Amino acid sequence: IIDILLKEIIYIESLGNYMKLYSTNLKLPIIIYGSLASISTEIDSEDFIQVHRSYIINTREINSITYKSLTMSNAVIIPVGRKYQILLDGFFK
Repeated sequence: IIDILLKEIIYIESLGNYMKLYSTNLKLPIIIYGSLASISTEIDSEDFIQVHRSYIINTREINSITYKSLTMSNAVIIPVGRKYQILLDGFFK
């Protein structure tokens, strides 16, 4: 069992019935059972937002933003889905 604080999560990637959780203090991602929909209800934080049907990100870990992608603190580029662009714009205003 590994304990991870919410502030240590960089992003969560969906893999069907599983998710990859990327953390600032771990070199490799953790694979856990569940869906993004189920974990989004458990994450009660203003710092997390879904930007794609396959990604929930920690907004404190964003390095740069373009119209269609985000670069995270671990240098991974996350795509922004069309229907999530409006949510992302509203989040940063």
